[in-house]
Amino acid sequence: MKRPPQRILCATDLGPGGDRAIIEADAWAKRYSASLEFVYAVPEASRTHALFPQIAHRTMTAFPAFARSATDAISERVEQLTGRSDVNVEVDIGSPASIVVNIAEEMDADLVVIGAVGVDESDGRLGSIARRVIQHSPCPVLLARGAAKGGPILVASDLSDPTYPTIVAGAIVATGMDADLSVMHVVDLPTPMPPATQGARLGFGYALTEREIENLVEASRHRLRAALAHLGVKGKAFVEQGQAATTVAGVARRLDTRLLVVGTEGRTNLSRMLLGGTAEQILRQAPCPVLVVRLHARRIES
Repeated sequence: MKRPPQRILCATDLGPGGDRAIIEADAWAKRYSASLEFVYAVPEASRTHALFPQIAHRTMTAFPAFARSATDAISERVEQLTGRSDVNVEVDIGSPASIVVNIAEEMDADLVVIGAVGVDESDGRLGSIARRVIQHSPCPVLLARGAAKGGPILVASDLSDPTYPTIVAGAIVATGMDADLSVMHVVDLPTPMPPATQGARLGFGYALTEREIENLVEASRHRLRAALAHLGVKGKAFVEQGQAATTVAGVARRLDTRLLVVGTEGRTNLSRMLLGGTAEQILRQAPCPVLVVRLHARRIES
């Protein structure tokens, strides 16, 4: 996200998670004077249609009437939640995640908003549809969850991309929300090998000395501050030690964070997202909305 979003796509299923997505998407659209469209994806009922074409025929015959009914229901729900009366709704049948991603590509969306889960977001679950949309979306995805908070925008950076798109996105959002910006990095220290393992017996291990840990923390802090200065962004930079996902979620909770910003490498498995294999755990544990921004391996132009 290099600029405020101008085209926003909101995916809803008319459940609690979908309602949260509607509220968040409307707030973002109003904040940035962006266009807003909604999508309602109907899962395909069965993969046996090829064997029983009469089922497919019956489904497709009934679909236009259902689509009109769904459009009316979503329009009514959006107006109830936001007061917005002019609503553009796309209804389609098939794989919900694929439908959302395809429409986002067709409309050249700047942001996709989706609920964490379709039924209950209180237990930290990340729905399979939300997971796949985040994995494949061509643009940033806002995972809507939790009640509105008044704390800072928190960016979790792994310091791997020299363009720092998460910091840029965090700064854009902080300006739009008139919120403070905090940027953090987690030094996720390796776990020493147990003495009984073969590597440890041969003298091979990953334990760091206290001095090495201090140097690592200080170097990370310096790099964060240098990134903020280079990008011309005002914000608080700090470094924490611990298990990455738990630490990020804990800091977000402690700061009463309004929005958490993280990054993803691209159209790969979620295990390759921000901070090694911990991104999905961050998404599950975060107590607030999460903006997932795609990372780009490009150099900063001097």
